[in-house]
Amino acid sequence: WQAASLPFNIQPSVPKAMRDAVELVRATPPEGMDQAAVDRLIDTLDADYGVRIQRMIRAAMDSAASPRLQAAAVAKTVNDLGLEPAPAPKPLPVITADDIHLICWMAIS
Repeated sequence: WQAASLPFNIQPSVPKAMRDAVELVRATPPEGMDQAAVDRLIDTLDADYGVRIQRMIRAAMDSAASPRLQAAAVAKTVNDLGLEPAPAPKPLPVITADDIHLICWMAIS
C-alpha cells in the first residue's frame, strides 16, 4: 500500500518507440506548431500504448529522412489516431494511525 501511495511508483512504463518519438519531437519540433501544441504532443506520446500504436509511430518516424519531416509525420499520426494525453494516475492515500482499527484480541494459553 505504501508503495502505491508514491506517485513515482505508479507511473506506467513508456515503451522505447514512444520514448524515441518524444525525444525526436523535443529535439526538432514540427514546423508550424507553437510551444503549447508541442508540449501537448509530448504529453500524448509519453504514455504506455499498445503494440499496434507503437508500430504506427515507429513507421511515422521511419517514413522520412530529415528529423523535421519525421516529427511532422509523428504529429500527423497522433492527430489521425486521435490520441490524447493520458491522465495522471492517482496515488493511494498514505496510511495513518487513524486508519488502523483493532478487530479482535486473541490469546493462546
